[in-house]
Amino acid sequence: MDKKGEFHKHFVILEVADSSNFNEIKDSYLHLKNLYSSNSRIFSSFSNQTGLEKKKDFLKQIENSYKILKKYFEEEEKKKSFETEQRVIEKKIPEFERYSGDSLRLIREVLGIELEEVAFASGIGLTHLKNIEAESYEFLPPKAYIKAFLRKYASHLSLDPIKVSNDYINNMEKKSNKNK
Repeated sequence: MDKKGEFHKHFVILEVADSSNFNEIKDSYLHLKNLYSSNSRIFSSFSNQTGLEKKKDFLKQIENSYKILKKYFEEEEKKKSFETEQRVIEKKIPEFERYSGDSLRLIREVLGIELEEVAFASGIGLTHLKNIEAESYEFLPPKAYIKAFLRKYASHLSLDPIKVSNDYINNMEKKSNKNK
């Protein structure tokens, strides 16, 4: 039985498939918590004391299942981060003199990491990551956001976040000054 299989009952309580990602689990948790916390007509049969106790018990189960699955996904993310660091060491990923969108894409591909995985782990929108790699500066948010995104992205690739963001921003500013 795989690790997720051990947590099957928690997926069931949160009414999601065992293959669900953390965002789907969180959405379902928030929905169920809101639903069972409300005075919805759906629960009119719970108006007696026994029904209210069942409702409270289910809210506790929802909360407990969410905490357990959240911890599981956090541990999995730590493992992936460690594995990425090991792949960087094993593959001897060189330090680039200057980091660009293209060098970030190249490192990510050499490490065998999908862009969707970076988006999920970092919380950065997939469109922003694609625009960072493509150096489509005109479609990126303000500079402060880009810096934060680059630092999270670099950390996920086990690179120096400050160097990566500084190099990228400097390159972006040079190119935008040429276009003026």
